[in-house]
Amino acid sequence: MVRAANSVHSNIAEGNGRASVNDYLRHLSMSSASLNELGSDLHFLSRKYGERLGAGKALNLVVETRKPLLGLIKSLRRKRDENE
Repeated sequence: MVRAANSVHSNIAEGNGRASVNDYLRHLSMSSASLNELGSDLHFLSRKYGERLGAGKALNLVVETRKPLLGLIKSLRRKRDENE
């Protein structure tokens, strides 16, 4: 779970440093996939252990993090498609 969580922000940062929008989008896609992986793990923990581990609260943070990430992806795709 730590690896997946670290992968989210690392891929955003790496993609932002890339020369092309397509490279940035590819890294954002990997970031989104890592966020999905983390969400899946937290969902499992929440179902197995209830709220004793705080997994449900962490899962809510994953949901809230996904919103701006998907918004950024959508915005960059729109800009890319307008420039083609």
